[in-house]
Amino acid sequence: MARFLRLIGLMILAAGVILLVAGEAGVVSQDIVDPIFMPAIQAGAIALLAGLALSLLAPFGRMATRGRCTRCGTRIEKGQTYCHDHLMSAVQEFQDQTRGGH
Repeated sequence: MARFLRLIGLMILAAGVILLVAGEAGVVSQDIVDPIFMPAIQAGAIALLAGLALSLLAPFGRMATRGRCTRCGTRIEKGQTYCHDHLMSAVQEFQDQTRGGH
């Protein structure tokens, strides 16, 4: 999502600058450029800054979810993926699958 916001922000900023240059060159009427340019630049800057902020905050989000069961979210021991109950159910599911194949 962060990469998407940064890309969209840069594209909107580039479109605003191209629109401004086209307006100054006389290709596009100033009546079209004036009401669109500032909102486009502001929207592009907001999207770009939001993408950068999400990129900077992503490691903290991963740290907050570390140490939790992937199925139910309860706290687990270091190095584990599932809590005890879900680990047992995953092992039983695997055993059921392997027994059915023989």
